[in-house]
Parts: sequence; structure tokens; C-alpha cells
Amino acid sequence: MSTAVIWLLDLCPADYRCYQVLTRHAVALTWIAVQHTRAAIEGNQRALSTMRVDLGRALEPHVLEQMLTVLRQERERLVTAHRGACLGYSRRSD
Repeated sequence: MSTAVIWLLDLCPADYRCYQVLTRHAVALTWIAVQHTRAAIEGNQRALSTMRVDLGRALEPHVLEQMLTVLRQERERLVTAHRGACLGYSRRSD
């Protein structure tokens, strides 16, 4: 399995490693990775915008601030991963 395929599989749910169609067809795997990273970015944005309301009474303010830091760092990682997957998809679909 190539390094690129392993990286793309890491962007997807772990169970996707069981589907041979994805491990054998990089275009299909790349497309799925693009979809998953896009959805993860959307979920991260929703978490950022609702966290204080949803967890404000359950967590102390300093914990909320730590959570915001985590979510912002994760957003950066997700955006970078999404861009990489998109690059791979655009190169494959030319």
C-alpha cells in the first residue's frame, strides 16, 4: 500500500480500511477523503460556534478556553488535510 493511500485512509473512518474498493482505487478513496474532511471542517465549525452555549454550565471557563484552543488547532489540521486531499483528487481527475 502506498504512503498516499495510507495517508488518505487516515483521513477516513477506520472501518474504511476494510473496503477493498477504496484501497484498490485511489480516485475513489481520494474522493471519500475529500468528503470526510469537508464534513469534519463543518462539524468543527459548528462545535466552535455552539460550544459555550452547549457546555457553558458544565465546564469551568478555563476548560472552555482550552477546548476552544483544541478546536482551533484541529480546524487548522483539518483544513490542511482537506487541501491535500483536494489536490490529490484534482490531479487524479484531470
